[in-house]
Amino acid sequence: MSTRHRLRLCHGGMEGRALATFEMFLKHVENFDCELVEEAGADIAVIDTDNYLGPYLVQAHRMLFPKRPMIHVSLKGELARDALSVWIEKPVSLEKFAHGLAQALAAGRAPQHDAKASGSGTDKEAAGRRASAIVQDQADTRLSNLYVGSLPDLDPADAGMMERAYYQPGKYLQGIVEEACRIAESTDAAANIVHGEERIMTIRADGQAYETSLDRRSLRSLGLIPLSKADFRVVTVNTGADANRAWRAIAPLRWELALWAARGRIPTGVPIRAPIRLVRWPNLTRLGLPPDAMRIAGLWASQARSMPETATLLGIPQRHVFAFFSACRSIAAVHCEAVPVAPPTPATAAPEAAPAPKRRGLFNRILGKLLGNQRADTAQDHP
Repeated sequence: MSTRHRLRLCHGGMEGRALATFEMFLKHVENFDCELVEEAGADIAVIDTDNYLGPYLVQAHRMLFPKRPMIHVSLKGELARDALSVWIEKPVSLEKFAHGLAQALAAGRAPQHDAKASGSGTDKEAAGRRASAIVQDQADTRLSNLYVGSLPDLDPADAGMMERAYYQPGKYLQGIVEEACRIAESTDAAANIVHGEERIMTIRADGQAYETSLDRRSLRSLGLIPLSKADFRVVTVNTGADANRAWRAIAPLRWELALWAARGRIPTGVPIRAPIRLVRWPNLTRLGLPPDAMRIAGLWASQARSMPETATLLGIPQRHVFAFFSACRSIAAVHCEAVPVAPPTPATAAPEAAPAPKRRGLFNRILGKLLGNQRADTAQDHP
């Protein structure tokens, strides 16, 4: 009897009927017991790269999970693949898929959970749970670090070094959504964000709510990667046509888009030495939080401090502060105060500079009397 391997798979680019069909398909793959799980706990990722979001899903997944095998399901396999990626050509048969799984396992040496192995079932199940817990913890750490990146602390006095702390929101989905909000508010019309021929999001006419058919994973994939603005456009639409949409508050989305784009950096143009004050407490119980968010918020609510000062006072990495600032700025929850002007350095006075002329005047009078120099005797003293 052949050994069946248990594999945890996550998917990308499949929705609705396609996803339901894929789940049924997995039940019949020879030699593998496949389970669809959340991406944090998967052994292999399966992504439909023909989907219009396919390239973004691949890039974002590789950024998050650099050592995970990935299967590209595609008609032509035109998207570039790395050493951990294999291609399964459409239409996908059970035989093709089983062969692709075997290739992915060989490429990445992914964990293999042998359901038929000999030995104590209890011991193996316990060991499996421990291993799964470790994998899950590592995945959760990667996902939380996604908000802050890996930027090391920088010297605020080194302008060249500090350039690394900045990013341009306009190059990310964050900037496109901000632009759509501005257009919606200024025209009093709902605004569609369109990629190619696909509408990916609609912003309500007041700019305070949005509607999208994309799931959070797809939004994150778009939010992480610098985008070509030529591929996206904002189009106003009739407000009445969108009256029945399932609107969601846009503040949490703008917050998270800022975290994904910033990854521990701050928007271009923000003065690094400006004291920061929290002017509105964000609803932190409903928002994705970078590390140390509560401590930073508490400090800025009580006293204005620059970002480098905040990191030093709290004993935390600068990138944690930068990430929290970028998120707060996206929803207008912080205010940058004027950068303090350093007091001018006082000129160094010459020792005994003032009394010196008096000593010279006294000496001149004595010398004048001795030499009969009336001019010296009548010369004025200058204090």
